[in-house]
Amino acid sequence: MTASAAAGVTNSIHDLGELTLTNHYETCVHLGDGKNCTLMPRVVGHNVELTVSFQTFTPAGQTLGMTVTQVTGKTGKPVEIALGDYQVSFTPKIQ
Repeated sequence: MTASAAAGVTNSIHDLGELTLTNHYETCVHLGDGKNCTLMPRVVGHNVELTVSFQTFTPAGQTLGMTVTQVTGKTGKPVEIALGDYQVSFTPKIQ
């Protein structure tokens, strides 16, 4: 399933590949340039509900902004999310 928080986003998609996630445990992915993506999966039946937050930081480590969205997908199936003006794609694998 694809979720888009903003239409017409022109930035390229940052493919994180396959991410091994644990049910009910946060995983933080450092994207570089003061950007982090935190994923919290929750298995519901055959689906995976993902709460995704995207954070940007100053060089001093202070939070500049945070965007949170929630998407539903399936383990092993690609997910693409637009968080503000940043797009990420990944394939969740729940262990």
